[in-house]
Amino acid sequence: MATVTTEQATPTRPPEAPKRGPAWMKRWPYAAAAVAILIVIAVLWVVVGHDPDPSAGPEVDDGRRAPGHVIVPDVVRMSVDDARTAVEGRYLKVTLRAEQPGEAVAGGVVVSQDPAGRTIGVEGSTVTLVVGRTGPGRRPV
Repeated sequence: MATVTTEQATPTRPPEAPKRGPAWMKRWPYAAAAVAILIVIAVLWVVVGHDPDPSAGPEVDDGRRAPGHVIVPDVVRMSVDDARTAVEGRYLKVTLRAEQPGEAVAGGVVVSQDPAGRTIGVEGSTVTLVVGRTGPGRRPV
């Protein structure tokens, strides 16, 4: 009698995938980087500082000036009366000069100033305002 041997194929399993931890373990470097970036931004905000109201312009006084000094207001493009009020309100003197010799100064608009606006000046010093005339054929700068 002949013996017949039949081999049965043993079921093969796919290789085991490498063990991976929970999902959060894959994402922690990204979370740590985001937190580090936020900390750097916060430190720079505190160290460098910020302007609480940038639209306030020259009226913002951060207190970083020597006693007896003031921030010169930027009065270019203002009327003569408004410019005089702003400058004298900072304990500075005003000298008016016409844009061209012989022009009338009253009712004009300030076209330049010396010292420039937003600089530090000494209380009681003089700010020279150059005034352009307004009227027919002329528009304020």
